[in-house]
Amino acid sequence: MLYLDELGKTYKGEIRLSEPLAPYTSLKLGGPADVFLIPKTKEDIAEAVKWIRKYHIPHYYLGYGTNILVGDAGFQGVVVRIADSLNSITIQGTKVYAEAGASLPMLVLETLKAGLAGIEALGGVPGTVGGALLMNAGAYGSEIFDVVEKVEVIRGSKLVVLGKEDIHHEYRKTNLDQDFIISCTLALKKGDKEALLEKRREWLKKRRDTQPLDVPNAGSIFKNPPGMYAGALIESCGLKGYRIGGVSVSAKHANFLVNDQNGTAAEMLALIDYVKAKVFEKHGVKLEMEVRKVGIE
Repeated sequence: MLYLDELGKTYKGEIRLSEPLAPYTSLKLGGPADVFLIPKTKEDIAEAVKWIRKYHIPHYYLGYGTNILVGDAGFQGVVVRIADSLNSITIQGTKVYAEAGASLPMLVLETLKAGLAGIEALGGVPGTVGGALLMNAGAYGSEIFDVVEKVEVIRGSKLVVLGKEDIHHEYRKTNLDQDFIISCTLALKKGDKEALLEKRREWLKKRRDTQPLDVPNAGSIFKNPPGMYAGALIESCGLKGYRIGGVSVSAKHANFLVNDQNGTAAEMLALIDYVKAKVFEKHGVKLEMEVRKVGIE
């Protein structure tokens, strides 16, 4: 790619060309990225972002890839993996500072060990803190923006600290798409440590019992329509177990479309469209994807 020599003068992390993305996603689908960056430090990230912005290069910031569907042709541009380079967690009293590449399940566990309440319901949600902020991740009636105090981002070429009131957030959506999320500060509250840890165990068991966690998946494919559950709508159409090629609607949870037989992204897209059409045909409800498309028009 043009300008790579310029990046290499200041950026000290790894640069890989035509790197397959499937291994970096929980669905295990998708083609290669033209350029794949693995920064080692915050300085590397800053240099990569500055370079991307300078030349207006198509880009995607990748955490653990738990909520994305990458196209079979891959991504024509730059993918920056932050999960291994921006992952510190600091707890001071009831305030928690977490960087974007930190594991969300690990963040939840650390807060519970400190006897802090507020994000315990998110303990089974996979992915990074940055992804959780971008999508306003939630579970069991709560969401991360319930406790967000501020978010640190790179906006344009400047480091900006946004208060919660500065960020538009709604169900599984924010307006942070054009920013590079660096970190967040959460305002939690004191709780009963043992009771919180027990509640986490209960929620994790419920996930194991009701979700197909043993096969490649991206979590809930569709958002829940207001007052309804996407999984129930799909199940009512008799679609549990329905298959297109190597992908299928999970027999365990209908809102999980799984890659259980080495499928392709094209097959997953076809299955998504089929499910949406059947639900609309029977219920008149237009399902909206929760999983984000990468490299797909």
